Amino acid sequence: MSNSIHQVLAFRAEGNIWKIHYDAVCQVLVLEIRMSEVFQTQFTAIQLPDCEVLWQDFHLAEPWWTGISAVQDGLIYFHFFPDSQKPQSREILAIDLFTRQPCWHSPEHQFYQLDNQGLIAGKWQENEWIYELLDKKNGQVLSSPYIHKTEENFEKKQPNFILPQHYRAETAYFKTIEQFFREGLQIEIKKSVDYLEIADYIIISYFLQKNEEFQNNLLILDTNAQILLHTIVNQYTEGIASESFLWINHQLFFIKDKSELMAFQL
Repeated sequence: MSNSIHQVLAFRAEGNIWKIHYDAVCQVLVLEIRMSEVFQTQFTAIQLPDCEVLWQDFHLAEPWWTGISAVQDGLIYFHFFPDSQKPQSREILAIDLFTRQPCWHSPEHQFYQLDNQGLIAGKWQENEWIYELLDKKNGQVLSSPYIHKTEENFEKKQPNFILPQHYRAETAYFKTIEQFFREGLQIEIKKSVDYLEIADYIIISYFLQKNEEFQNNLLILDTNAQILLHTIVNQYTEGIASESFLWINHQLFFIKDKSELMAFQL
């Protein structure tokens, strides 16, 4: 018997959904939405697994040259781009995920990495970068300079947050999938695929060439190769991006037409 799937979310943003961030502890997605026509970056939070919109259309005092470095344990860490000619992030602003109230701000630090012991940040001092360990909750310096010798303490992605494997056309994996599409579905795929096998499902994001552009499609199969969902994700796209969908606790998320977040319960 084929597995069943059903849609649990269709959230349409006013601009392009640029990035998706996930707080595994609070089970909240935070969307980074860029509205290039009015030069504004907005943010939306969605509570999982019910896919309830907690808040939307939130933006900072700096409307455009900002973004999210990470979301964790109920805090959102923002960065800024003070020089449009040199897009290197600066500053750290931490706000509460639920109240959206500022918790701390450091104009002199640059976000580097979350560590089990704190937040690792760069600081320009005496013509060189040094690294300091900051308290995640209040931004206080815990260790300076901070030397991180191994990867052991780095925060790892939660096992329930899974991204697909990305295979380009020159790889053997792509050629195997290409053969499956050609022989089983009479479809000629191009460029690359995103591929994930999980929980009795096979999920594939692939591209068809349409003149000089590409059409991005999403295919979900069960282990008997029965099609459960086959849909166009982006009608026309010039570039080929990886990580076109993500899996969180039996929910599949993908962005349709650049501005609509879709989710299916699998």
